[in-house]
Amino acid sequence: MEKESAKTLVRVLSVLCYIGGSVWIIGGIVMLLMRNLMASMMPRVMMYNVPSGIFITAFIIGASIIIAAGIFKIFVAFGLWNFRRWSRIAALVLAVFALFMFPIGTVLGAAVIYLLAFNKTMMKLFRN
Repeated sequence: MEKESAKTLVRVLSVLCYIGGSVWIIGGIVMLLMRNLMASMMPRVMMYNVPSGIFITAFIIGASIIIAAGIFKIFVAFGLWNFRRWSRIAALVLAVFALFMFPIGTVLGAAVIYLLAFNKTMMKLFRN
């Protein structure tokens, strides 16, 4: 693989991370906004003997984790765009998690792992 095509692939991966991170942040915000809807559904949850406060708290914590993951993804995308050494490792960690998002995440995660972990030209880009 040539150096210019490797740079282009990393930039495409960076843009995909920006888009994915933005979607995660928007999804987390939507979840936070929907907590009132979830509170209105509490009588249904109560039949399973789950206290409503615990359910809403878990919902808010889950949404906050999704927002934090989106921010992390955007941070990694910035590092990939600028070929930072740490961003390659962070992108590999994100790719391992993506393997569990069958079927599209599995394919994309495997491709990212192959490109960033085993491709010599890609590894050279992040050594500077």
